Amino acid sequence: MQARIETLKRLTKLYEAVEKAHSVELKRTTAALHEVQSAVDAEAKITRRAAHQGREALASGDRMQWAAADLQRKAAGAKRNRLESVRVERKRSSETAREQYVASRRKSEQMQRLTTRAAEQIAVDEAKKMQSATDDRFLARRRWSGAAGEQASTKRMKAS
Repeated sequence: MQARIETLKRLTKLYEAVEKAHSVELKRTTAALHEVQSAVDAEAKITRRAAHQGREALASGDRMQWAAADLQRKAAGAKRNRLESVRVERKRSSETAREQYVASRRKSEQMQRLTTRAAEQIAVDEAKKMQSATDDRFLARRRWSGAAGEQASTKRMKAS
């Protein structure tokens, strides 16, 4: 029985290692998602700033400044669109990693409960064995005492 517990404990450790690996992967994909989200936000900010500069250039009549701001706005918008597709892909990867982590965590917890229950059952079985052995010794001693007492009384009866 002890070998069974040791095997279950090794399996539990294996499941915990897989859970940890999935946790690390989830952290990595989440960090990558946040990184690209920050880049998307930065490009959006550049686009807004370029649009504002373009309006100011139009208001002041500076055609060259307006053209430069418009070009910067368009470039930032195009870069933001490319980053957005990367963000969508990284979000998908992050969600997949989250699902894997949750599944491995669930399996790890199941193995932990299984190992605990098996250890508890072994402890109960051992206690029952010990109690049974104690009961057997008690009954054997009782029978021996009874038999010894009968022999002594039989000897006394014969001697009298």
